[in-house]
Amino acid sequence: MNNLSIGDLVVPRKKAGLLRENIVAVERQLEAGEEPNLGLIMQKYKETEEDLTELPQFLVQNLRTGRELWYYESDLARIIKQRAAKDE
Repeated sequence: MNNLSIGDLVVPRKKAGLLRENIVAVERQLEAGEEPNLGLIMQKYKETEEDLTELPQFLVQNLRTGRELWYYESDLARIIKQRAAKDE
């Protein structure tokens, strides 16, 4: 996994049930109606020798409300950034 980094635009994934071992990282376009959920990764949880976390965690700030929440990497979908088309 581990494809997310600080500064990426993400939205929380909708999922049901428990964590599965082989979760595929998601990268996709922003869909209509998801703008209120769009967030920016501000910080990555840093592991210490005493506290080894198996799943990476990220602090995500909602762009609309400014609220910051921690998410596991598997609970986030990265939004693909594309350049605007040039008018020729």
